[in-house]
Amino acid sequence: MRRAFNGFLTAGDVLADLSMLSTNVNQAELGTALEKHARSMLVGERRVYFDEAGYEGHGVPVEDVAIDLPVLVGNRQTSDHVIAFALERGERVLKPGLTTVAKPRHLVLTGAPGNGKSTVSKFLTHAYRAVFLGEDLEIGDDQLKTVASTTDALVAMGVRVPKNRRWPMNIDLARFAIEQGTADSYSLLHWIATTLTGKTASKDIPRWELWEWLKHWPSFIVLDGLDEVSEPSVRKALIANLETFAAEAESERCDMLIMVTTRPTGYQDELPSEAFERIDLTDLAVNDALRYGQLVTKLRLPDDEARQDRIMSQLQQAAQDDRTKHLLRTPLQTLIMSIIAESAKQFAPSRYELFWGYYSTIAKREQNKNSSLSRLLREHALEVLELHRRVGLLLQKEAETATGTDAVLSPLELRNEAWKVLAEAEYEPETRDQELLERIVKTATHRLVLLTPRPGGGFGFDVRSLQELMAAFALTTGPLEETIPRLRRIAPSPHWRNTFLFAAGRLFTEPQPYQQRAITDLVLTLDEDAPERFGSMFPVGPNVAADIIDDGMIAVPKFLRHLVAHAMSALNEPAGFELTGYTRMLMSAAATSDAVRGFVADGLRDALGGPATSRENAEAIQGAITDIGRATGACTAVLGLASVRRDASKTLPAEPVANWAAFSDTLHEYAEPDTENAMHTMDGLIQDVQAAGGFRDQQLGDLVAFLDEPDNVIILGEALCHVAAGSPRLMAILRQNVLPGLWRRPVDLGDDSS
Repeated sequence: MRRAFNGFLTAGDVLADLSMLSTNVNQAELGTALEKHARSMLVGERRVYFDEAGYEGHGVPVEDVAIDLPVLVGNRQTSDHVIAFALERGERVLKPGLTTVAKPRHLVLTGAPGNGKSTVSKFLTHAYRAVFLGEDLEIGDDQLKTVASTTDALVAMGVRVPKNRRWPMNIDLARFAIEQGTADSYSLLHWIATTLTGKTASKDIPRWELWEWLKHWPSFIVLDGLDEVSEPSVRKALIANLETFAAEAESERCDMLIMVTTRPTGYQDELPSEAFERIDLTDLAVNDALRYGQLVTKLRLPDDEARQDRIMSQLQQAAQDDRTKHLLRTPLQTLIMSIIAESAKQFAPSRYELFWGYYSTIAKREQNKNSSLSRLLREHALEVLELHRRVGLLLQKEAETATGTDAVLSPLELRNEAWKVLAEAEYEPETRDQELLERIVKTATHRLVLLTPRPGGGFGFDVRSLQELMAAFALTTGPLEETIPRLRRIAPSPHWRNTFLFAAGRLFTEPQPYQQRAITDLVLTLDEDAPERFGSMFPVGPNVAADIIDDGMIAVPKFLRHLVAHAMSALNEPAGFELTGYTRMLMSAAATSDAVRGFVADGLRDALGGPATSRENAEAIQGAITDIGRATGACTAVLGLASVRRDASKTLPAEPVANWAAFSDTLHEYAEPDTENAMHTMDGLIQDVQAAGGFRDQQLGDLVAFLDEPDNVIILGEALCHVAAGSPRLMAILRQNVLPGLWRRPVDLGDDSS
């Protein structure tokens, strides 16, 4: 009534109207805005796309394709399933001070490439959205159906539907890292608020209002893809940002559950263990892989039972063949095998051949269609492959820089690469063949085999492993004397490790013994003449050898024996390996044959008869074999490795002693007038870290800054040679805190790599 007659308006009415003119959402409006976001994302972010595997539909609901993957939890003591485990954690973790769950409250989910980390995190976000909106009377029919189908999916998994209605948010860390850069002032909360504003609100959502909401409403925050942030300074800033966000949520008594996902390679448990519990996805059991293969085949070919049966028959044959059953270890590889089975009668036994066969399958399928695209692919197959090769390597290089974490090519960059491909093939893209150039670029706007438009603009690969495959293909194209130096440069880098494994797989796959010998020698000598990363004291070659063995690419005993022995040498290094992953690799390798199991047993026996560091590492491995074997049902022969004993006829060696006087003398011997103070500081700093058992105050930052000068790395390396063997605790501290930054430095491939 008052608003119908201006004379009756009160001061309160005027103030209320003024608040509506504000450009910011207030607390009373925020709940509605976040519900709107959840309703929108429930359908908008629901689908998983099989485009990267030749699927031509419009995506499938994540609840139809997600499976509950096996995961090791509780310091490897038990095996669980990740969706059930995470949702159960979400039920028991409440506000700090009220929860009955002991710290750590948050999760770090690690998994190998293609292991399903992103799909799991997408489903968990989706499940919480469905629960969050389940009692919303304003949702539409499609949203109601989605809520019901998600509930059905949880029931089918044997997972209890959450009662704690957490508001969920899924954050791509690669994209956040680009915005963050190295700036301390740009927070994760800022990014979330900005993202929400862009997606749902007509007004800005202030950070302080969002924080107030999070203090009063339970939340589930997924931080997906930590491994995709590689550049050292950006990664350091990102880790600090995540730590700060979790600590502030704790201090503000937020009922918040955070899940970070990452590949295990290169993750050095940087997030604090008192706040984040690490859980590790394990390989699919063969029966689970077959069930998943049947699930995705039915989704892809819903109306063709004959093709479904034919594909499943081939997958079952692969599961029974010792040469190929290891390929059925991840959801992505199982999916790819189901695609390849449509046109091939058998599977190649290596992972590289599996992914390469996938490219070939999709390319041939597109070539056989009756369309202008198929003609382009038939007549210019080599140029299209060369474009994939170039783009894969370019994006892989770009992804380790501060600005290229979420690496995509702009339309102009893609056009330039296509132009180079045609020009090198002696076409004339500026004149006579300009139409061909335009056809290639135009085709990429829809799909060019594996190159696709990316969300947010630009072009790239739907799956990171496919980018790495093409980068590997580029690096191994050309004479071996050019290939091996390239691979030597990338092998130590966690960012390039999967690319390296694809490249090594290609060389091992081809029937050229000299190539196989070359890649074996590369791994065995990887840490020689590498003072710029302390190669002799902190070798990465044993871990690279372990990854090659775990990949399953080697069958020839003469190469396998050398690589197993080299992998076992990690037992001699303080903190020289990640216990769970390394143990699983040894167990997997040992299960392949009696010969390999004998190599592993010999390595354990030698370590048990070595210095204290080697003995402690071997005993830790044996304890982990028992724990993991019990959790995963390992065979008796593999479990027997836990019972290996040292050769009692040999006496234990004397323990090495550190020569700190020689350490100091070496640093001061190399000191110049302008570096004398720095060398003196480093002398005291390293000895202080040794005495204190860790870094204090700004010591770590000071050491990292000192090592930014390449000559200082070499000098400190020479000095450490005098104390390394006798100071295992110091070496473990340096490996865990300093070396990751050196390993992650961008790789200079030179101009000849593309």
